[in-house]
Amino acid sequence: MAKAGGVNDVQGDPAAVFLYRGEMREVAERLGIDCSKFSGPIIPVIYNLNLRDPAGFFLAANFEVRNKDVIFIANATSVEVTKFLTFLRTIMATINDPIIYATNYYSLLNVSKGVSSTILTSPTPVTPTP
Repeated sequence: MAKAGGVNDVQGDPAAVFLYRGEMREVAERLGIDCSKFSGPIIPVIYNLNLRDPAGFFLAANFEVRNKDVIFIANATSVEVTKFLTFLRTIMATINDPIIYATNYYSLLNVSKGVSSTILTSPTPVTPTP
């Protein structure tokens, strides 16, 4: 994890670092895991490491990573909020951008005609003559 730059608080949750490992049945039983659901000699075990707790750092320093171990760091809570706000921004831009483009078009049209006002006005209504 250190080689990857550690856990970025904006992207990952330091309290939710998980190590997925296949442990020998004897080791899993000593850890207090119910192994009755598994028939083979290898039992899947998930270790949870809390790096917000200073003791977590010392535990991680003494924990050897093995071949085929998977380290997973859960998303920070702000990630989901950021995704939602980005989605809203995309919707707002989809609605707002054509309005801005139209306003700019009419402003340029007015400037090219020598009209200094950039206020959009509707054409004057035509009233029928009796």
